[in-house]
Amino acid sequence: PFIFSLSTYYLYMTYVHPFIFSLATIIPLSPDEVLRKGSGTLCEALLMVEAYRADIVCPNKTLSAGEKHYKGHLLESETYIGGHVECLEAGVFRADIPTKFRMNPKGYQGLLDSLDEDLKYALYHEGKKMTPEDVENYDEVRAAIAEKLVDLRDNPVQMAKPLI
Repeated sequence: PFIFSLSTYYLYMTYVHPFIFSLATIIPLSPDEVLRKGSGTLCEALLMVEAYRADIVCPNKTLSAGEKHYKGHLLESETYIGGHVECLEAGVFRADIPTKFRMNPKGYQGLLDSLDEDLKYALYHEGKKMTPEDVENYDEVRAAIAEKLVDLRDNPVQMAKPLI
């Protein structure tokens, strides 16, 4: 247990601590505030600093009205209720560490079944109204895509380095 706390402290002092104080140096916020803010707010603060240095006029933030009501009830805050965000897999991924991928073979079979229609759609809408007959090597390209889809369908569990 002691070695883990020591290594955690070392990693914190080597990487995290200097990063926090570097951010606090370029963004006019205290280290505590830097940790509490989201990336969008930090980015906005940095842009405001750079705009000030370049004598660029920045627009004021819009302020919302004081009180909002819904069906006669005072709202403390306005939020969207009922939606949710699905996370396929949480965690930190690195491009140099192999990860186990589990894929759905039925999904790849669906892609194989609709491959010709999908290619025709892409050629027409993204290829300036082209047809498969307009493409010299359509059959080779289609075969290469189908081969990769068949391989993914037939091997749904793979260890691979993520492409990040």
